[in-house]
Amino acid sequence: MKKYSRELIINYINGNDIEKYDINELENDKLFMKQVIDFSNDEKMYKLCSAELKKDYEFVKYIILKFKNNIDFITVVADYFLDKTNNELERIELVLIMKNLTQNSRYHYLSKVIYIEGRLEIEFDKSKYKDENISSKIGMGFIYFLNLYNSNELVLNFYAENIIEEIFKKYVINLEEMLHNNFQTAEKIDEYGLNNFMINYISLYDQMLGSYLQTHLDLLLPLKNKIIKVQKNWNKYNEAEERKRYNIMIEKVHNYMEDANSIFSETELIYYIANKLGVVDKLAKYDGISKEVFDSIMENLSDEYFKDVCKISFTDRMHYHNVKKIMKNILFKKNFEASEDSVGTDTKNKRCKILKIDFNKKDK
Repeated sequence: MKKYSRELIINYINGNDIEKYDINELENDKLFMKQVIDFSNDEKMYKLCSAELKKDYEFVKYIILKFKNNIDFITVVADYFLDKTNNELERIELVLIMKNLTQNSRYHYLSKVIYIEGRLEIEFDKSKYKDENISSKIGMGFIYFLNLYNSNELVLNFYAENIIEEIFKKYVINLEEMLHNNFQTAEKIDEYGLNNFMINYISLYDQMLGSYLQTHLDLLLPLKNKIIKVQKNWNKYNEAEERKRYNIMIEKVHNYMEDANSIFSETELIYYIANKLGVVDKLAKYDGISKEVFDSIMENLSDEYFKDVCKISFTDRMHYHNVKKIMKNILFKKNFEASEDSVGTDTKNKRCKILKIDFNKKDK
């Protein structure tokens, strides 16, 4: 039931005398001013509201959502409230509402500050605990935000989305590389289940966030789209990685043979070994030679030529086995870039440790 009559509302809007009412009380009355604004549909009526009413969060949110298409106006309304409020939840929610409604960089900046402040507080609290089990349960700290803002889905979703993004940045996770390392084919990801995979993976870093995502699957859509993109690019990625392996292998063999004093030439040795390993066609493909050149090379690489390898000098046998080792390490080892035998340089992984799921085991 409406508290105030239409006649009173109209008289106020038209500036007529209003008997029995104190004008100051009316302009401080949230219900009355909402009826005035609803009836007039005029944002200018906001100026008539009392200073106290302009600090009433529910009223401010009503004004902003009602006039959301008037960006300049709602920015003034929001900024006035943000400068006056001491309520943390209201401040965060209004910043997020304005961030979603406008392109104003101030609200995007404020939202980043809000997230960073929250995460720093969590990491500071975690540093007080020396028990790794407690630290593991806290994870990225979503449980902290859940306890603070458990009734506000907008705010919780904001922290959830940012934590997901931070997980991949903090642990330098290359999504495409990680998926290829854990699934043999793109179809295997679908068999495991996209949602199942995403929730299980995120749960490794924050169990409470993983539980929250089970009922908020829409928050996983950006990550899901990235995974689908990886699936579509699966074969191209494999070919690119294979090309990379062969190029590295060719370069390493070349560098090795430059300093080797051997009866074998670089070409005959690498192609002979590749033939024995069953990859000579791929070697020719990535080496970029023509069919004529390939046929010519292979004509001269008979087993007859190499059958007495055991009778060759110790130095040449060493060169043969060293080149074969280089080729096998680079072409067939999973983490070939981290292998000192294959690359010959210090390529230790200096990134944060990435947690792994047992991808052969599904949750029941």
